[in-house]
Amino acid sequence: MTESIYRQGDFIEAAAWFSSPDEKNRCKLSIAKSIAQADGILVMGPIQWSELSPEHERCPEPPEDAERGVMLLVGEAEVLDIPRDGAKSRFVDGLGIKELLMLRNITRKIHLAYNPGESISDQDCDHMIEAMGPEALEEALSTLH
Repeated sequence: MTESIYRQGDFIEAAAWFSSPDEKNRCKLSIAKSIAQADGILVMGPIQWSELSPEHERCPEPPEDAERGVMLLVGEAEVLDIPRDGAKSRFVDGLGIKELLMLRNITRKIHLAYNPGESISDQDCDHMIEAMGPEALEEALSTLH
């Protein structure tokens, strides 16, 4: 059995630079996908989002070719638990097949809108749904009504 490098209470963080609303949405999907990879083995809290200007003390220097007005989108999720037996109760496991298929379709449509021609697997969809957690379900269902 391998030991986790994370402990309960740690935060997993990912960030990306953006300068437009479309870029921000692409960054959000990319960050959620990155954090979701750890969520496959850890029990994570919801992703908390923040936008930092280059002047913020936590912010690294922007890339040299960055546009004026660039911001850093940061997503972070707390490690709530580290299952010892490898089994983890996941948000997607609690969904019915109809709800899961609906969320996968929505996730694929959003992903394709920001990444034309780039398809994603069911597993990638599930990771992204898991990373967004209940907020993704609530938002998706509200668009249907």
